[in-house]
Amino acid sequence: MNPSSFFTVTDLDRSYYRENLGNRLPRKILDSHAHISLPEHTASIPQARFDSDWALQSGCQMSIEDARKFAEALFPGIEYRFAALPFPIKEADTDANNDYIASLIKTKKLSYGLYTTRPETGAGPIGEALRAGGFIGLKPYPDYVSAYKGAEVSIPDFLPIEHCALAEKLNKCIVLHLPRAGRFSDENNIKELGEIAARFPKLKIIIAHLGRCFNPCYFEKAAKMLGEAIHHFWFDTSAVMNPQVLKMAMEILHEDRIIFGLDMPILLFHGSRRWTETTYQNVCREDLPWNKHTEGKEAEDKYTFFIYEQINNILNAMEELGKGENYKKAFFFDNAERLFCSCITNER
Repeated sequence: MNPSSFFTVTDLDRSYYRENLGNRLPRKILDSHAHISLPEHTASIPQARFDSDWALQSGCQMSIEDARKFAEALFPGIEYRFAALPFPIKEADTDANNDYIASLIKTKKLSYGLYTTRPETGAGPIGEALRAGGFIGLKPYPDYVSAYKGAEVSIPDFLPIEHCALAEKLNKCIVLHLPRAGRFSDENNIKELGEIAARFPKLKIIIAHLGRCFNPCYFEKAAKMLGEAIHHFWFDTSAVMNPQVLKMAMEILHEDRIIFGLDMPILLFHGSRRWTETTYQNVCREDLPWNKHTEGKEAEDKYTFFIYEQINNILNAMEELGKGENYKKAFFFDNAERLFCSCITNER
């Protein structure tokens, strides 16, 4: 699915942006979590995978040209840049997608790119690819071990220790999507994160999606379990919309350890999110395969872009906590820029 098939900006969206976002956003944004790929990179993913995954159904293709088109339409007047990741699905053509990202880095069409790894690949070939492609880091993913979301797999199952050692040696970062049903707060995830941090103290780990904490209970529990050790890691906000989670993260994390991300192209529909204590449900207007239209047409006609509501929640949390313009600029651009620039320097 390419979101270009349904993406459109309505008068309601323009009004929402003008009234809630346009004057509150900084003039420069660095999106730290965007999946850039071509149709041929995901063509081999079986239909069964799409049938069981709402995210794949929402968008699994976005060229750099598509990404720029979306950004220009969504954020007029803003300098919007990307840190790109391939689409990390086991059946996808990971090698070709990595090559595409490398070509965009080389031709300066992309600010930063991450290299998606398969756990069976040795450190030698990965190191060569990192150096040749100009990548800032690694993007491992649990899907290369199990296609089941929240599967009971360990972090070293899909991020081998030799890959951690390589990233630390080459001064690269790792964007880490946590496994297991317990998300960030799973005891084994906490244990393994601590072990990796202790063994590789200079390794720069970015925990994606605030640890998959789409509900407050997971982040609150994990923060208590980690204590001060939480400040060893960076966190991106991709796909996190819950106001309480966003506010909690801003209260707990050091201000230079939280970076902005959206998870394009997955969330380019008009919609919102509803929560129970431990789960969430997306609602949207577009006729995506997973959409049951549970709230009806009248409600759907009032939806703006999912990511507009997400960013509005981010800005509201900042204001409620009394965060100033410097914090806002750091959150949306400076923190990621500083971190990613540090990953271009020579190996240790």
